[in-house]
Amino acid sequence: MFVNSASIYTYNNLTVNRNYGLHQCWGDLSSSECVSCVTQAVSLLRSDSFGESGCALQLEGCLVKYDNVMLFGVADTTAMVMSCGKPAGYKYKSDELTQAKVLVDVVASGGTSYRVERSGKAQAVAQCTGDLSATDCQDCLMEAIQRLKLQPFCGTSTWADVYLAKCYVGYSSSGSIGEGN
Repeated sequence: MFVNSASIYTYNNLTVNRNYGLHQCWGDLSSSECVSCVTQAVSLLRSDSFGESGCALQLEGCLVKYDNVMLFGVADTTAMVMSCGKPAGYKYKSDELTQAKVLVDVVASGGTSYRVERSGKAQAVAQCTGDLSATDCQDCLMEAIQRLKLQPFCGTSTWADVYLAKCYVGYSSSGSIGEGN
């Protein structure tokens, strides 16, 4: 059912017999990319978490989550994945890294659930799941940014991603967001 709805909605939730599930695709994915990501996530969850009452899988591009406890509209800042690139060397253009970090703060002050800010090659992306209120989304993003800033090596990395249970923040000084930049 998730896979079918992913062709229409980047976010959707579903309740079946007191079991709750949701999927959220990044706001810049096409519907076919969203379907592909959700299909892969559902397939991995079926094989890796069979019989579990709750599970979440965050892929680069989408989140699929289910539980036997109501999770819609519930703020959750549990860390799922935090990753940083290699620290920038002394020859690296520090102004690009500085700009990327500034964009993280700018993207957090946006008003929609999917936010992108770019300046030159630097960019920052933030997104909340579609079930969060604007206030809960903002709180989640601020928590993600705080965790990003507290990571020892993220401060000098050319890219970083922080996935919390209900939101995501990432930045890159080279123009592409996501692990492996």
